[in-house]
Amino acid sequence: MPEIEGVILVLHTLGFFAVLIPLVILAPKGSVQFVFQDFANQVGWSSNGLAWFVGIISTNLPFIGYDGPCHMAEEVQNASTGSVSSSTSMPRAVADSSFGLDFSRSTLSPTR
Repeated sequence: MPEIEGVILVLHTLGFFAVLIPLVILAPKGSVQFVFQDFANQVGWSSNGLAWFVGIISTNLPFIGYDGPCHMAEEVQNASTGSVSSSTSMPRAVADSSFGLDFSRSTLSPTR
């Protein structure tokens, strides 16, 4: 079983960089202000704070309901040394916000 976990760890890490590197190199880039300062309340909530809290709910679901990884970590040796996913989440969030995302066009999509 540890061999399979090692293979999956390597595949996860390689897959992360296989997606992130072409995205950073090839995608159109947004401004730094858009990524770190702008906030658009396009859903009609009464305040920006309320819109932010409603939007953050879905990102908190893994912390409140999906506890399978916690139970799996009990079985892993040296589980307290950290994980690849936690170290790659911030670069992924910045890349997702910076490259190639036109939120105004996606909100006008007929599949909404």
